[in-house]
Amino acid sequence: MVRYILEIVKKVLLNELEKAIKKNFSVLPRNIEISYPKDRNLGDIATSVAFQLAYLEIKNKKKAREAVNKYAAQITSELQLSKIPYISELRVVNGYINGYLQYDRFTRDVIKNILELGESYGAREKKGKKVVIEHTSANPIHPLHVGTARNSILGDSIARIYRFIGYDIERRFYVNDVGKQVAYLVYAYSKIKDKVNISGKPDHWFGSLYSLANAIIEVTKGLITIESLKRDLIQQILKKRVKYEASKNELEALLIKLYKIERYSAIDWIKTLNSIINAIKEEKAIESIDKEIKENITKLHEALEITVKWLRILSDLTLRWPTLSKLVLRELINENDIERKISELMRKYESGQDRDVNNLFHDVCRNVLEGIKETLSKVDIEFDRFDWESELVRSGIVSRIINELSRRGWVIEDENGAKILNIKEACKLEDIRRIFDMKEFKPDTLPPNLVLIRSDGTTLYTTRDIAYAVLKGSDETVEKVFNVIGKDQELPQKQLKAALYLAGYKNIAKKITHVSYELVILPGEKLSARRGRYVTFDEIIDEAIERALEEIRKRRRDLSQKEQEDIAKAVGVGAVKYALISVAPEKIITFDWARVINFEQNSGPFLQYSYARATSILRKINYDLPDPDQVRYEVLKNDVEKDLIFNLARFPEIILESSRKIRPDIIADYANKISILFNSFYQRYPVLKAETEDIRKARLLLVEAFRVILRNAMNLLGIKPIEKM
Repeated sequence: MVRYILEIVKKVLLNELEKAIKKNFSVLPRNIEISYPKDRNLGDIATSVAFQLAYLEIKNKKKAREAVNKYAAQITSELQLSKIPYISELRVVNGYINGYLQYDRFTRDVIKNILELGESYGAREKKGKKVVIEHTSANPIHPLHVGTARNSILGDSIARIYRFIGYDIERRFYVNDVGKQVAYLVYAYSKIKDKVNISGKPDHWFGSLYSLANAIIEVTKGLITIESLKRDLIQQILKKRVKYEASKNELEALLIKLYKIERYSAIDWIKTLNSIINAIKEEKAIESIDKEIKENITKLHEALEITVKWLRILSDLTLRWPTLSKLVLRELINENDIERKISELMRKYESGQDRDVNNLFHDVCRNVLEGIKETLSKVDIEFDRFDWESELVRSGIVSRIINELSRRGWVIEDENGAKILNIKEACKLEDIRRIFDMKEFKPDTLPPNLVLIRSDGTTLYTTRDIAYAVLKGSDETVEKVFNVIGKDQELPQKQLKAALYLAGYKNIAKKITHVSYELVILPGEKLSARRGRYVTFDEIIDEAIERALEEIRKRRRDLSQKEQEDIAKAVGVGAVKYALISVAPEKIITFDWARVINFEQNSGPFLQYSYARATSILRKINYDLPDPDQVRYEVLKNDVEKDLIFNLARFPEIILESSRKIRPDIIADYANKISILFNSFYQRYPVLKAETEDIRKARLLLVEAFRVILRNAMNLLGIKPIEKM
């Protein structure tokens, strides 16, 4: 088993603390806390065990606080310093027991350990267990956008981290080819496929078609709804005509006006409708109007507002893609009963029995996937397998799970024949309440039930996802399954786990963790794929590379154009990755170019620049490093040198913390911290022109140790270390 220096110190200290406490006290804290003081003048390592012990033994809080220093002194007096490696002194400071490192030995062993292990420093032994990471899984209907990019980069980094700590990794992409969104796209494509050629990057072309199809279908549905509601409203007014004509009420007069102008098609009837809405808002004798008429007026007004919004969207899209728009409009605008036709298309594809329909769906999805793969290849993200929803449904797993849930009595039917998972009833079980963070069964706070099968016989996304969870987690070698999915899917992910428990897959449910992440906001942008309003990952990458190239040309005029472009590509990609992974997943990211392309601090370019700066020092000596066994490490005695050494030693535990919390941003923050320390060291203390040869040798090894750790950290983030910048 790999043992790292700080881990050894902490393990031995913990053992010695337990011995001292057992010898002198009647209780032992369950988890003895060992930490690092923020101010290193107070020590390098510390424990608050005296606080823990005092509050356990003494129930009076005031007396417990007063006893902390006494307890700390008593414990410290029992500790045998000679048995705790690398610790030269122990002191009681404000109730804490603080240890001070013997830096000459500590520095020697940390640096030698790093240099010996190299790219393996921080890694763990093979576990013979597998971790499945499902990430990206974007609907195959449009190109990846900046929000999905966060998913991809987060998932890829998690895979890198878990491989580093000894797991076999399986990266999976779930191809959502059965859903309604894909059916919209396929339906639109079926109408024009013989009249048009796919041009440009396929995911972009199909993304344009998808947005256009959505807008046209929504406008068509809206116009049909308006026509129907208006016709019904006129008929309702006609029945009340005699009463309304005799009335002097303003609102009823407006209703008669709406009825009368129906004969004059050139007159804008919407103006009168808006006047009616305003009168209703002002509550002008509403009681005299039938409830049905009022409801119809409200529905008609809402339908108008929604349709106007979609007409504006369609207008915008038509101007953006005039040639494709003209073709799609001609084929779809006169379509009747589109929803029924799309539902029928979905049923045929889900059954898998219509070869032409199968080929059509596969043709569309594979084209979009090729574009997505091309985008991800730019940022070095790959998958081990692509799982198609349609194959999952046809395999029978979905049906078996639904049948099992029915057999166990957890499925109910609504009045339309839809099959529903009775989660509300299941919340009487403690395991299910735990999933939904409920301490007790309260009828008024129960989570919603889950529709498993629609009344038309088609399954829903979450239903299929239940079956997919079984597929991912059924292998006994799989220890963990990470579903990297947005925060908006928290409820479906909990419903999924509940369904697994209720269907008898408790062990698989326990393996699953929802890795939730928040939105990415671009200032001034309102994003919506359906409306064609999104910033693609391709354009983000390209702009990052362009901005990086502009900066590189300013800084390195001595490099050839090819060298500048190669560096700019690595810097641009690294900048985007760091920007999307350096923020904790539960926080919203505001994508700000001033921060993304920043060579001075807290950015991908800053890490790469720090690595290149360290490399440039070693390049000047042709990487001819001194023998680590012939170096006097005690000369590294300045505070910034000690800070850097201590933080390099922390790398293995940083990796474990990041893996345990499933938060790559912890590694990003660490990489930024050691880069700041290195740059401070570099600016204050010469390396190649150090005052003595002993200091020069020791600092050269410190530079190389930093380079090894930063390279390892960057690799886990998927950021390419570069040697010139």
